[in-house]
Amino acid sequence: MPGAVSDTYKFLHQQTREERPIRWKSVYYPSRDEVNEEEDSEATESLLRSLIGYSQEEALLFSRPAAWADLRVRVRPPLGHDSLRIDSLTLTIRYDFVNKRDDQAELDIRAVSTDGSPLTPRILVDDPDGNHRSDGWGGFRRAYEAGDWVRLTAPVAYGAYEFQGWNYLAESLGTNRSVTVELPNPDWATLSELQAVYAVSSSDESFQRGDSNSDGNVDVSDPIATLNYLFSGAVRPTCEKSADVNDDGEVNISDAINTRSFLFSGGAPPAEPFRACGSDSTIDSLGCDAYRSCQS
Repeated sequence: MPGAVSDTYKFLHQQTREERPIRWKSVYYPSRDEVNEEEDSEATESLLRSLIGYSQEEALLFSRPAAWADLRVRVRPPLGHDSLRIDSLTLTIRYDFVNKRDDQAELDIRAVSTDGSPLTPRILVDDPDGNHRSDGWGGFRRAYEAGDWVRLTAPVAYGAYEFQGWNYLAESLGTNRSVTVELPNPDWATLSELQAVYAVSSSDESFQRGDSNSDGNVDVSDPIATLNYLFSGAVRPTCEKSADVNDDGEVNISDAINTRSFLFSGGAPPAEPFRACGSDSTIDSLGCDAYRSCQS
């Protein structure tokens, strides 16, 4: 289209060590060259933190660097013509960037099984990084000054998995759950990967599914125990697998509903092992610390 006028759009998304201008939503108006950064209301932020499970003091909400643009193209046929065909449309994009700080090193923390599958146990990080972040789940990244020492601790077990050891820069660091590593100079390693390796437990966790309170019986007290755990602050079941009635790998309200339906409405029985003590045939993140009724 000869003589067509194009619009110029600008997207800004940066984060420095001193300032954090990142917001959950930003809208740019090219006609006025204005950026409207909309902050979440207190109600929205409270809901986000409730869903994530952290208070104001425990976590900092931040977004990944990104830009999203919805472009609407409107054409008007020349005078005397009913239609106009566009054979090609070219979008020219220019992006600017800021080089990474020379004195900063990144630590990429991962939890994996022995077959390489990703896992998400909570990894404790003693020292917050430059953005005041510390602990994380499974795969996460932290940024420190080059030469800093960082101490991390992995849980001894994650559901059916047991901790095996740490690997750092492809080298084994032993089987101690707590490890201290030195961040290297970025000149030879800009990103250091630290892996917590887990393997499926070889122990036979014998239990009876549906017996949420581990008293050896499946009765009305079991869905009540599950609901008290979920909504009233009661202690978690000593054998989470027994409370996972439908064997979906989670303990939630559907397990209590399924048990009540089985007991009083002729619903389907809990998944096996139910009729007798047995082990879980499916691999999930739930554990069974103790189930005395199946111990000989």
